[in-house]
Amino acid sequence: MTGKKQELSERIQREFEICEKHLSRIDEALEALEIALPLTVDAYKVETLRDVKERLQKWIK
Repeated sequence: MTGKKQELSERIQREFEICEKHLSRIDEALEALEIALPLTVDAYKVETLRDVKERLQKWIK
């Protein structure tokens, strides 16, 4: 591999590693959020928008 190709390959690899870190953090946040807010359609069928807002406010505090 030429020097330029090697450099480009390494840069792309670093960018993918950064993306993986972001995806991991998003997954962790979603897991934490699911504890406070059930993220299913059925769970929200019985709740009003006000109920959802109250749950969010309690979880954020």
